[in-house]
Amino acid sequence: MPKFEIRVGMRPRIVIPGFSENQMRSFGEFAIVEMEERNSQAINVLGQPARPLSERYRKYKAGRGLRPVRDMQKTGALHKAIQVTESSGSRVKVDIVGAGEQRKGYINQNLDPWFGLSHENEESLLGNIQSVFGDNVRKVNER
Repeated sequence: MPKFEIRVGMRPRIVIPGFSENQMRSFGEFAIVEMEERNSQAINVLGQPARPLSERYRKYKAGRGLRPVRDMQKTGALHKAIQVTESSGSRVKVDIVGAGEQRKGYINQNLDPWFGLSHENEESLLGNIQSVFGDNVRKVNER
């Protein structure tokens, strides 16, 4: 039986780019929006309904015209304090800025995990990252 061999005279030049600092910052900001949307629906990091409020706090929130659920929406200060604190071409860090808000956030995290990405949030963020990565690959290899 004859043997055949295929030779390619040149190798394709494919460049795989990284992410810019601005792109990494936008991923962090995207993650913040995902967390805020999930929290506003009273869903925790595990994708489950958030733990019920104490009876006293539930009445307090309801009396002020707020939804009586754990949605992290009493004044909005905690959500405003969630910011991208570091970004580089290889990493992005999202944290709660401000001692008082950080304390509130950590206390609530211990009651019911709310800070972080649920599986659905991760999938959404991954889709965003893949889209940007695809754009980067196309741009760099068009040259």
